[in-house]
Amino acid sequence: MKDSDNFLSFSEFKDRYGITEKNYLAFYGLLSVLKQKIKEPLCNNTNMQYESFYTKFMKASKPSRQAYKKIIGLKQRCPTNSQGKWARDCAHEPIDWRAAYQLSFQCTRSTKLIVFQFKLLHRLLATNSRNKR
Repeated sequence: MKDSDNFLSFSEFKDRYGITEKNYLAFYGLLSVLKQKIKEPLCNNTNMQYESFYTKFMKASKPSRQAYKKIIGLKQRCPTNSQGKWARDCAHEPIDWRAAYQLSFQCTRSTKLIVFQFKLLHRLLATNSRNKR
């Protein structure tokens, strides 16, 4: 950071830390996450109590929203076909799927990049390649 309110530009960051790579996307993704995390309040509450669904439902101002989230949560399932293909292609490293799906939301606000990553992870991108595995 330059000061308490401003971040370094990409060129200033490269000069200060002697980086020779030109990875703009990684830099601006990191910058976006840092700006978001700075705005979040620190939570030191370690005595969090579990609250049952019934209690949340009865306290909620919009109980239908709570019911909808619960029903959708029970109905959703993992895309096992695409995850199996990725696991087969990347057999040398285990994949943390929770982190993979949340990465684009944490790094950018661009809906185009978020949709692109979604399509990439679910193998929905059309290519000219005729290789099938």
